[in-house]
Amino acid sequence: MLLSFGHTHTKSENKNLEEVGREPAEAGAIWTKSVSALKEKLDPQIFAAWIQPLSVANLKDGGSLEVLAPNKFCCEHVKNHYGDIITNTISTVTGEKVLSVSFKVGEGIVSKGIVSETPKAPAKKIVVESSLGRAPATTRNRRAIGSKSLLSRSSDQTNLNPNYNFSNYVVGGCNQFSHAVSLRVAENLGAHYNPLFIYGGVGLGKTHLVNAIGNAAKRRGKKVLFVSSEFFVNELISSIRTKSMDKFKSRFRSLDLLIIDDIQFLSGKERTQEEFFHTFNELHQKNKQIVITSDKLPQELTGLEERLRTRFSSGLSADLQAPDFETRAAIIMKKAEASGISLSEDVVKLFAERIDTNVRELEGALNRAQALSSLQDMPITMALAEEVLKSCALKMTRDITPELIQKIVSEKYNVSISELLGKRRTQNIAFARHVAMHICRDLTGCSYPEIGALFGGRDHSTVIHANRVIDQRRKDFPEINEDVVNLIAKIKG
Repeated sequence: MLLSFGHTHTKSENKNLEEVGREPAEAGAIWTKSVSALKEKLDPQIFAAWIQPLSVANLKDGGSLEVLAPNKFCCEHVKNHYGDIITNTISTVTGEKVLSVSFKVGEGIVSKGIVSETPKAPAKKIVVESSLGRAPATTRNRRAIGSKSLLSRSSDQTNLNPNYNFSNYVVGGCNQFSHAVSLRVAENLGAHYNPLFIYGGVGLGKTHLVNAIGNAAKRRGKKVLFVSSEFFVNELISSIRTKSMDKFKSRFRSLDLLIIDDIQFLSGKERTQEEFFHTFNELHQKNKQIVITSDKLPQELTGLEERLRTRFSSGLSADLQAPDFETRAAIIMKKAEASGISLSEDVVKLFAERIDTNVRELEGALNRAQALSSLQDMPITMALAEEVLKSCALKMTRDITPELIQKIVSEKYNVSISELLGKRRTQNIAFARHVAMHICRDLTGCSYPEIGALFGGRDHSTVIHANRVIDQRRKDFPEINEDVVNLIAKIKG
């Protein structure tokens, strides 16, 4: 039975209602109750991103309710993914099983401001970092912590970014699993998936997700610490130098949640790996949560001790994939809303179609568009968006990894990858190995010890020697220089 409200209308009002259907207040009451029920059923992130922006128009004779979305993309997404649950919820609320629901784009007679349970808070301005001008993770860590050592600061220093939460993390097919397990870990530290190992390429949201776990735990009064692997190394070195290892151990082993970002950079650092091994063991034995991020699976982390890789694999590994078009569009809309930017549907589609690499580049393009819009005192039009994309030169680029370099170099010089990484030192194999090390140093930015670890666990001095040899040969022999130049071009795609 539908809800009804007593109200006296003028003749003009009655005429309008006859044209559009039943009373808007009746539709609003149904929607209010339905929204309340949906909020209980759906993940808070999904509810905030897709249900909260909806409104209703009216309830037509025959029991058809019009639900309105702010734009076409949102309308289609809600209809395809949440249409059934919305329809079933409304049917349950009204008690009418045959009630139909239609989804359209527009502003309703009953607006979301009237029917929502609580007034929507004004959009909070957040800083959206651009990958084009963004400091490396380790630099961001240092800036957040300051110049002082962690051990000299207060024990409640978490180093978390307060802007990274589950509420502003856009969920799609590329990250749905990682998001779900992260929520579960945040709700009950140490009880599920310990350690949680999140891996994926650059700019796919690993840091956002683990910060969200940390911030959720911090709000419940848990003792949390977020650090990069390089910062862990620096703290260890500082503690050894100042003979304050007891403080170091106490700080890292008394946590409820330890988050280590970019664990792959512990590669080749044996003393640090040993200390992290003992820290890991003590926290794990106490059922304290450990969350780790990396660019690859634990089994693929060369240069890390086997005992660490097996421990990382003992929990749960969750990957982040490059976002699909739908998720990219949702991310742009979410970022734009949070920053108070008005974007047309066409502009959203343009950015989502042209930038398909990672989230960070989406943020960078949006930042630049906002800056140009502000400087030129004009809205973000299609022309301005095209200018942004052109100036940023955002194109699909191949992900350059040491493994890719090893593959292409081995093919060029007709040696196998196992020979490239092995102990044999015949002239052709040694030369190919030196070239691969030289290119790794040039294109990946890996340190000498990291490259050595990637090439069969060789010492850093071997990599330094290889780099010098190829540098000199490129100067002395034009044909070798041409080969290396062509290899680099091929690797870059």
